[in-house]
Amino acid sequence: MRTKKAILTILSDILPQILLAIIGLVKSHFFIANLGTDVNGLYTNYSQIMRYITIVDGGLTSAILYRLYKPIAEKDDETVSRILSRFSRHFSSDCCPYLYYWYNSIFFSAIYY
Repeated sequence: MRTKKAILTILSDILPQILLAIIGLVKSHFFIANLGTDVNGLYTNYSQIMRYITIVDGGLTSAILYRLYKPIAEKDDETVSRILSRFSRHFSSDCCPYLYYWYNSIFFSAIYY
């Protein structure tokens, strides 16, 4: 029974990854065949920037949660507020260059495409 559950867990983790890989290949072929390489390049550019922002957000979120365990358990609202404001400033300074690049690339691609 335990081995069967382990196999089902492994399959439930692997199958979505395989499906996403196949969809990614089909999607790229569709973009290039029907919309052209220019649209594929724009789509890849935008999705790459959003992936970077997601990675930064995921790392900061984990760090915030780790730092907040003790102050929340001790009900230390001042420390919680200080930690959240510090990470808010840090997150803004990390993501602003990516968002600036993203908005500029949208603007210029709309003009020149």
